[in-house]
Amino acid sequence: KGSASYLFGEDALAGAVIITTKRGAKYSGLTLAGEYGSYYYNKELTRLGLAGEWGSGHLQASRRSSSEYYDQGEYGSSYVDGKLQYYLSKTSDLTFGFELSDREKDSHGNVKGKTEAETNPTSKVDPLGKSRDYSRHYDVNLDKYSLIYSNDYRESGNLLITAYQYGDHTEFWSAPQKYALNGS
Repeated sequence: KGSASYLFGEDALAGAVIITTKRGAKYSGLTLAGEYGSYYYNKELTRLGLAGEWGSGHLQASRRSSSEYYDQGEYGSSYVDGKLQYYLSKTSDLTFGFELSDREKDSHGNVKGKTEAETNPTSKVDPLGKSRDYSRHYDVNLDKYSLIYSNDYRESGNLLITAYQYGDHTEFWSAPQKYALNGS
């Protein structure tokens, strides 16, 4: 309305509509989710997000696990992650992010080949120990942290500076063996 045609061209006789989106607004609010299925599969998720003129952010926790379909195929994972983005200007922001994860998986359970998939879909180990993995029962803890500066110069390009820290602590059983009481 008014001087819009001066600012936006002669086709804006009746006015102009300017849409300015808020960055991160789609993630604001509280989210609770759950999934449950056969073989004790379950997944839970909680997410809290916020957004405003100053920036946006979220904090999320999730857990997933299942067991019993594959022989020695139980797994579980827990994650806590988050991001906080602070808007320095209309074209630049500073973002801090993190992810903490704890994953446990007994690695056996990969069915190989069409014949084995038909005859042994749950990848059951036979009494002689055939099909046993050389390593199994993984426990993996990962820690990731990042700090990112971003500035969008529009037509001339952009600048992105990233600093991150990544930590990995993994334990597993190597060459697991199975012996019967008679020594076999």
